[in-house]
Amino acid sequence: LALAGASRALENPDVRLRQVVWMRPLAAGTDGLKIELPLRFERDGLLSFEVKGPNGDVHVQGKAEVAAGLSEETLDLPAIRDRCSRTILPDVLYPAFADRGLEYGPGFRVIQEIRYSGREVLSVLQVPQEWGDDKYRLHPALVDGALQSLAVIGAGANGVELPFAVNDVVCGEALPNRCYAHG
Repeated sequence: LALAGASRALENPDVRLRQVVWMRPLAAGTDGLKIELPLRFERDGLLSFEVKGPNGDVHVQGKAEVAAGLSEETLDLPAIRDRCSRTILPDVLYPAFADRGLEYGPGFRVIQEIRYSGREVLSVLQVPQEWGDDKYRLHPALVDGALQSLAVIGAGANGVELPFAVNDVVCGEALPNRCYAHG
């Protein structure tokens, strides 16, 4: 949402999100959820954004800017798979998340395959059919699935550690509904 709003406000599809912080979760019911995305232009071409819930509380905040010269990174998938030798089946992963207080509904159970080591993770993510034909450049379920993947290597004995901030987000073109997450 922030990426789409910032792209429109900056009149450029090549946008980088910076210093994104998820301050509190947004829970949508069966009727959806009404949110607001206030955007403010700042100095030096920066744009600040917030995602506000129905009661006006800020749930996400960050900054956006036009990304100069997006670059592609090539990953050696066979080498990553070799380093990430441990696996968890999704049928085991999501109940384990639930046991630690993270209940994911069917629309956010996106991890199809996950391989990991103590410091690295590689996942295959798939947007669930519950989303229908909705089109996004950076699908919310894929973003959440990437964060879920990182939780696997951050899992402790007493809970799950989920990232709550990301320093840099760049997505030059729409991701396919099935893709990899690596961290």
